[in-house]
Amino acid sequence: MADNFNGFIGLDDDVDGFIKNINEINWFSNCGNDYIEKLEYGYILAENIETARKNLIRSNNYSGIITVENLFQEANHRLYSYLKNNEKINLSVENLKLNSWVNLRGKITAKIGENENIFNNINEKYYKKFNVKRTAYTFLWHLSTLMIMEIYSEKIFPEIPVFFKKIIKIYIDGHIITGWKGKFPSQYLFIDKPIDNKKGTLIIW
Repeated sequence: MADNFNGFIGLDDDVDGFIKNINEINWFSNCGNDYIEKLEYGYILAENIETARKNLIRSNNYSGIITVENLFQEANHRLYSYLKNNEKINLSVENLKLNSWVNLRGKITAKIGENENIFNNINEKYYKKFNVKRTAYTFLWHLSTLMIMEIYSEKIFPEIPVFFKKIIKIYIDGHIITGWKGKFPSQYLFIDKPIDNKKGTLIIW
């Protein structure tokens, strides 16, 4: 099942299992269709494909809308803030030599790099669907690298602020996140808590 992203037993298993499941997703297949699912976060549908496309290519927030890139950066920042605040705790399990979260990220990134063809195929589907010059690389990197970090780190820190595990179902179901309607405090506050589902709403297509 493509949504079986839990229960892995080690870092290599986490990465290999994740990539296998990523490859089974029918990416962007339901974009534009109605979506009725109960999720961790509230959501609204983009008005049309033109609105979705404009949101996907934006690099700056506007009129109370946070770009998907900045949304993922916020989740990234909270995860790393938590890991940095707890960096004195050894991240290693099962005799893996992981003495820091930076080391963990490096190992995950290297492993993902071995499967570049899978991500290139997803990127090609993204381009054909939305006809944009900007690639899907940014959201794919965050979705892949950081979700694996969440899966792995959560074994050691059950209270870690996860985000990508909560929103992966949107992609599994053939939709895409195009932004966040709401706002966040300054990144310089080093918040290490989950993104509050009462502070905004996902925008999907």
